[in-house]
Amino acid sequence: YTRGWFYHKNLRIWFTRLKDMDLLVKTRTYERGCYYFFDPNTWQMTRKDNFVLIYEMVEKRPILP
Repeated sequence: YTRGWFYHKNLRIWFTRLKDMDLLVKTRTYERGCYYFFDPNTWQMTRKDNFVLIYEMVEKRPILP
């Protein structure tokens, strides 16, 4: 989380926004843009353009004691 990676609950992969790209759309419930996805099962990173990210699908950062 501290390095800008987030976990997608449905897809079960980590993702981050592309640093030099602006979001195409941003609302209260979702955003659309370009992201890098990291799949820990295959240990590969892929780029997805024009991806719609629904905020409810993002795992919340855990609260540690």
